[in-house]
Amino acid sequence: MHQPLLFPEEDHIGPLLDYHKEHCISDGEFYNVTNDFSGMAVDTGYFAGERSDNMLAITRFTPSWFEGPCWTTLSPSGSLLQAYKSGLMDERSYCRWFYRETLSLLDPISVYKELQNRGMPMLLCFEKNGVFCHRHLVQEWLTLELLKRGLIDKDGPFRIS
Repeated sequence: MHQPLLFPEEDHIGPLLDYHKEHCISDGEFYNVTNDFSGMAVDTGYFAGERSDNMLAITRFTPSWFEGPCWTTLSPSGSLLQAYKSGLMDERSYCRWFYRETLSLLDPISVYKELQNRGMPMLLCFEKNGVFCHRHLVQEWLTLELLKRGLIDKDGPFRIS
């Protein structure tokens, strides 16, 4: 089974950890909301830009051509998407809502084990890299939660049993 090499790019982790010394995800304060960082607990990408043998949609629906699995547990609710796309909320409000109605209800260890059971797929959504997207929130939340629990570090591959 493919295991990701964690934190090969130290330039992401240091600033991420420094940022979260003074900012709280539960308040909608995420360090990265627009980029697919490598070297995190899970890789992310977008439907049109990725080709891999192991991809997992974390959306409410998928493009018609996508034949891979979809895990809606990590997708935003329809009401959140509607409120954001209609302009009723900004990105920080979206982050706060997504954290409170989705991420805060999940056990990060269970999420990571499920991803391991699926072969550590790349998590996919619709937005291109460089555009605000919930997959970046999932990536940051999972990485931080596993770091806080001492379950991952900067020294390489790992597996949570």
